[in-house]
This record gives sequence, C-alpha cells and structure tokens, in this order.
Amino acid sequence: MFDVGQALSVVIILPDSTFIVYDVGGGGTTVDSLHSIIPDDKEIEMLVLSHTDSDHINGVEELFEAYTVNKVIRSGMTRTSGAWEHADSVITQRSESVLCEDIRLDSVSLLYGFKYD
Repeated sequence: MFDVGQALSVVIILPDSTFIVYDVGGGGTTVDSLHSIIPDDKEIEMLVLSHTDSDHINGVEELFEAYTVNKVIRSGMTRTSGAWEHADSVITQRSESVLCEDIRLDSVSLLYGFKYD
C-alpha cells in the first residue's frame, strides 16, 4: 500500500511479476505513485474495485491511460454518482479488450483457478 491521501490503492505483486491493483484511489497522485512500483512496459493483470466510493475509483481513467489492464473485478454494487458513472463508462468503453466481472461479494474467482467462497 502507498500514500494516496485519504483514498486507498494497493499493489499486489505475485512471484511471476504479475501485478494486481486493488482500488485506484481518488485520482491525481495515484498513477504517479503506481509508476514507482509498476514499470511502464508492464500490464496490470487485474484491477479490483472494492466499491463505488470516489476515493476508491476516481483514478480509473488515469490507470487505463497509463497501463494495459486485462481484467476488472467490481463488487457488483452500482451508484448514481458522477464518479461511479465515469469509472463505469471508462471500463465499458474498453469492454472488447478488458474482461470485466461484477461479482457477488460472497464468491470470487481469482487468478490461476483459485476461488474465494
């Protein structure tokens, strides 16, 4: 985890250098901070968005502009806020190249066939 102000963003690096990003903070400095952890030429295998609060999703567009994101996992919750509608639009526009799953919070499929029940 790294400092993104009052927002939240966590980078998980798997042993094979696969990158998973959990939430993208409130925007602004989040992607700058990610560049210090994830090299520019690497892809983000999975972006997990825990919920729809702006301090967890505002950096979605910046992240997609800076990196290739292969999969997005969302909590399945929706909202009528401008921040959520914008993040959802950014993800939807890339639906041909990005696998997006809205999950039930009681069952989650992860990488490599692992599942959280």
